[in-house]
Amino acid sequence: VDRLVLEALLQQRGHETTHVPDGESAWELLQRESYPLMFTDLRLPGIDGLELLSRISTLDEQVRPHCVVITASQKHEDLQRALDNGAHDYMLKASGAGALGVRIAIAEQQAQLRARQARGQVLQSALYRISEAAHSAESLDELYESIHAVLSELMQARNFYIALADSET
Repeated sequence: VDRLVLEALLQQRGHETTHVPDGESAWELLQRESYPLMFTDLRLPGIDGLELLSRISTLDEQVRPHCVVITASQKHEDLQRALDNGAHDYMLKASGAGALGVRIAIAEQQAQLRARQARGQVLQSALYRISEAAHSAESLDELYESIHAVLSELMQARNFYIALADSET
């Protein structure tokens, strides 16, 4: 019932949801696809939520989801272990739809912030690499090739054009 309520709230907020039956299935899916936000229980069939979180923490920061643990446990030790294993937040089961909606909104904001930070790091790295190419290229063709290589990693385009403009001409 908790999962159905959570899915309904997420869908009402415009999210597409994916449900998997156990921790191993979640891990397999996360290795193939990227999800910005993930909710998990601590008690799962197969690998438990703590092991799943631990595995997720090994993923590259850019594809790692914002992980929220949903649990019935109010034990400080359980919650601390979840955070130590990579959870970003937690919420208690049976909190009510209003409280759950607030926690979802917080998780959305945090996931968006993490995505913007990761994108900013990628762009900063690209700008640095282009700057390095501008200083080290021995010809304009070599510079174009370097810029093209960097931009190819950022865009899903097969072909694109690079042009330099001289403001005076």
